[in-house]
Amino acid sequence: MKNTVEATDALHKTIKVELPWDMINEELERSYKELSGQVSIKGFRKGKVPKTVIRQRFGKKVQDDVLERLIADSFEAALIQNRIKAVAKPELERGAFAEGEDFEFSARVEVAPDIELVKTRFEIERPKVEIADQLIDDELQKLRESKAILIPIEGRVSARKGDTAIIDYTASREGKPLQGGELKNHPLLLGAEGSLPGFDENVTDMEIGQEKEFDLEFPEGWGPPELAGKPVHFHVHLQALKDRELPELSDEFAKDFGRQGAETLEALKNSIKNDLSELEKTKNDRETKEKLIDQLIEGNPFPVPPTMVAQHQETLAKEMELYLSQQGIKFEQTGLSRKKVAEDMKER
Repeated sequence: MKNTVEATDALHKTIKVELPWDMINEELERSYKELSGQVSIKGFRKGKVPKTVIRQRFGKKVQDDVLERLIADSFEAALIQNRIKAVAKPELERGAFAEGEDFEFSARVEVAPDIELVKTRFEIERPKVEIADQLIDDELQKLRESKAILIPIEGRVSARKGDTAIIDYTASREGKPLQGGELKNHPLLLGAEGSLPGFDENVTDMEIGQEKEFDLEFPEGWGPPELAGKPVHFHVHLQALKDRELPELSDEFAKDFGRQGAETLEALKNSIKNDLSELEKTKNDRETKEKLIDQLIEGNPFPVPPTMVAQHQETLAKEMELYLSQQGIKFEQTGLSRKKVAEDMKER
């Protein structure tokens, strides 16, 4: 088998292959022999059908099968021999087949580009890791809040901002209960982020033991997509009001928190600072690497195979579709399609 390679442009190569008749004939004879032992033809015992009859009945199919197999094998061998990285199926152009003559075909294939590194030195300023005291205080406050205890509010029965309201509630739409729309003894911190817009306001000023009904419209991007822009009916019963009591910041707090090597408040602060420093360092490393990659590509431009772009676009679109489905959202509900998502991600 002979082959030659011609680079038609930076992203395509044409491989010309010549298959000798001896190789083709050997494969044809083997195929005829195998077929002779398998077929049943009236007037002949199985396995005793003459080759001339086999050729007359099945010659064209055998030739096509043999050539298809030899083309695939020789094309793969040519890729390996010439160290060509194909990124798409080849465009084949076959020559004419004739008994006793060598067979030729050519394959034009899209390939990964040869990348020549022209520029490999870059100056990138790595950000300094600086942790402000306020960040440490914020983390300490989160730790305090994680250890908060709820104590009943005495001398007041009316809910106000900052209280933790213990409520039972049910949610329904058009008279039908919503799936997962019923909670008992739910602690609702009034004024905190994360509640359905308008919910806190309706609970504020309620009195212990009071029941209240109201309707709220679900905004876009909040809750199940099928409820977006639609009113939902709520029935709320205020059971109790409680106050969140936070532990004092002290060595005892640090010890109770149980962080290894941080048995005092000062040691706990240092531990938090070290954790924040590591997070900031990781973030800086990631950003520095991204800047380096951007400059590396900018300093060493190369053509991108369209097939690889299309394949990656499709992969990203499938990942987006999977992510949305895991959130219970269908493409149709977002007004998108896989084609549109793929196109939007082309530049990426």
